[in-house]
Parts: sequence; structure tokens; C-alpha cells
Amino acid sequence: MTRLRLPLVLLGVLVNAAAPPPASAQPAPSPSPSPSVDKARSYTDSGLEAAQRGDYDTAISFYQKAYDLVPHPTLIFDIAEAHRLAGRLDQALALYRRYLSDAPSGPQAVDAHDRIDAIEAAKAKPAGPAGPAEPAGPAEPVRPASEVGSPASVDRGRGLRIAGIATGAAGVVGLAIGVGYALHGRTLSNEVSKQFDPSKVDAGDRSNTIAVVGVAGGTALVAAGAAMYWWGHAHGRATDGVSLVPVASDQGVGFVVAGNWR
Repeated sequence: MTRLRLPLVLLGVLVNAAAPPPASAQPAPSPSPSPSVDKARSYTDSGLEAAQRGDYDTAISFYQKAYDLVPHPTLIFDIAEAHRLAGRLDQALALYRRYLSDAPSGPQAVDAHDRIDAIEAAKAKPAGPAGPAEPAGPAEPVRPASEVGSPASVDRGRGLRIAGIATGAAGVVGLAIGVGYALHGRTLSNEVSKQFDPSKVDAGDRSNTIAVVGVAGGTALVAAGAAMYWWGHAHGRATDGVSLVPVASDQGVGFVVAGNWR
């Protein structure tokens, strides 16, 4: 039986922006958590428990209460997920779009786009012959935004692979230059052997120096590029991650720390 990956969601402490700093040389004590944040965290935990039981309506109710206290886009994504798993695709679609409108570059943006594409594809699919009814939403464990929208879904190896290709290409150019100057130096050497010419001797020395640098540097760059590409390919998509997202309300500012661990 597959063990569910449960996310750890920590709502950050809201710091009262209007409070003046203490006039003391001693370190300032950590501010006490805002009651609204504590309550929002409690509602979020209760919503997650309800979603894990398959009680999506209760989960939506708790997520909405948390959003009323701390209006963060992550909670909009969680509500959309609950509607989708409950089979209410139209409501889920509207909420995913609302999330992208509020946080177009948020940690759940990629997943929101994927959900929208999947729902729109399902709605556009022509109806087949009458048969046993299929569930409207995908049969999968509930995965709140703190899990699906974390850096776990980001292909961290892509940048390394691109850098490896660019480095290897630069190495190939260096090799080509080195080989070209080596051939040029050999031609000059042959000409000098037939008829001594100091200018050709100097030009041949320069060509040989450039050839050595080009071949050695190009070889090193090709090797480095291959290593970077392999490293990026081996790591592909990260398995764990933590994200830090700012939170703002009428009582102050703070952060949401979201992550998942096996």
C-alpha cells in the first residue's frame, strides 16, 4: 500500500509593522504569533484532515475560513483542489484561474496551468457511447498546494543541461580554432624549411601557441559541458523542497513556509 506524502505547512508569524523597535541594547524578543494566524493555521490543518478523509465540502469550508483570516493565494489553490477532487470541475477551473490572476508566478502556478489544461481537455472531449459513469475528477490522493506547488515540481536539472550544452558548444569552437591554427603553423613551418623568413617563424610560433591553448581549452570545455549535462540529467526533477512565500493582512506582514518531505 502506497504511503501518502503528507505536506508540512507552517503559517509564518505576522509581525506588527506599526510596533516601534525597543529602545534597549538587548536583543529584541521574538514577536508573539498573531491570533488570526494561529486560527488560520488551525483551520488549514482541519481542512487537510477533512480532505484526506474525502470530505471535500468540509475541507473547503475550513480553507475558506483560513482565507478570510489570512487571504493568501495558496488557500485559493487548496479550495480549487478540493472542488476538483469532489468532481466540481467548473468551480475548480474558475479558482485555478483566480489563483493565476492573483499569483501568476506563484509556487503553484505550474500545477494550476496543468490542472486547467487537463480540465479543459476533458470538457472538450466528445461524449462517447452511454456506459458506466466515470468519476469526474482524477482518482488520486489529495495533494494540497504546499505539496504540489513546492519546488518539488520544478525541473532543477534543466538549467544544468542547458549550461552543459552551451559549455560543450564553446569547447567545440575552441577545438576548431586550435586545429585551424595548428594546420596554419605547420604550413608556415614547411615554408620556412624551404626558405628562411623571420616573419614566418614568428607567425608560426604564434599559431602554435594559439593551437595549444585552443585544443587544451576546448577539450576542457567539452569535458565540463558533458559533466554538467550528465549532472542535470541525473537530477532531473527534485524530490523535496521548501518555499517561502510572503503573507500580508491588515494586521501586519509575515511568511508562509511550505515544504514536503517523505
